[in-house]
Amino acid sequence: QVAGLGVMIEYDSRDNRFNTSSGALLNATWSGSDEAIGSDFDFTTGKADYNFYHQLKPGKIIAGRGTLCMTPGDAPFYALCKFGQGVDLRGYVGGRFRDERMATFQAEYRWKFAKRWGAVAFAGFGEVAPSWEEFTLDDVLPSAGVGLRFKLSKTTGLNLSVDYAVGQDSDAWYFYVGE
Repeated sequence: QVAGLGVMIEYDSRDNRFNTSSGALLNATWSGSDEAIGSDFDFTTGKADYNFYHQLKPGKIIAGRGTLCMTPGDAPFYALCKFGQGVDLRGYVGGRFRDERMATFQAEYRWKFAKRWGAVAFAGFGEVAPSWEEFTLDDVLPSAGVGLRFKLSKTTGLNLSVDYAVGQDSDAWYFYVGE
């Protein structure tokens, strides 16, 4: 059993939360789990992610995302920082790469080529390690892929998204609503 208390900070200057073409989104969380509040584990979790969006021309957008994660202490395996869960690096089986520290960066080029159709190409890299001192260029994990978008809603810009991504020794398909 894990019980914790924490705080969250968010800054959002995006022009549209469903299909962003400009602005930024910053999320940062910190939580502490302790036996004193009913947890079977004593550990701290800190996570931060920063997304930015820049429109080059109408229908052509560059997006980027950087993340940091740390879980020092006696964290259970399922609470460790990991690739493949969420949007941090596509192309990895969830939880295959996990540890007490994680850093990732990825960039994406979005191209709207027809009224309701678009395509994306993305690439990124990241690493997990027991401590920040153990991060090395030898252990960096790559990610790259392409995707197709269909605008479901003309009003909000909400997309139906299909992506194919390749990581180190793995690949994956992603089907979702949104960006």
